[in-house]
Amino acid sequence: MTNWYIGKRIKEDVLFNQRAEYGKQVIKNLSLRLMGRYGSGWSEKKLRHCIRCAETFSEQDIVSSAQRQLTWTLLKSLMYIKVPLERQFYVRLCGMEHWWQ
Repeated sequence: MTNWYIGKRIKEDVLFNQRAEYGKQVIKNLSLRLMGRYGSGWSEKKLRHCIRCAETFSEQDIVSSAQRQLTWTLLKSLMYIKVPLERQFYVRLCGMEHWWQ
C-alpha cells in the first residue's frame, strides 16, 4: 500500500500526471533527497516502480491485493503484464494459490 500511495502522490502531485523529459530529472532529484533522508531504499528504479504501480492498479485493486497479502515482489511482476485481463487473472490466481507464502 505504501509504495502505491507514494507512486500515486509522485504521479499526481509531482509530475502532474504528465510524462515529460523533465520527469526523469525530477525522479532523480527526488530519489537523492529521499535516500539522503530515509536511506538507500528509495532509488530512482524503486520510485519508477511505485509510479508504475499507481498507474497500473486502481486503489480498489491495491486494497484487494493487500488483503490477499501479495508481496511487493509479486505486485512488481504483475504490474508489468500489459494485458489488463491477463493481469487480473494472475492477481486472482496468486490470491487463490497463496503464492505469497
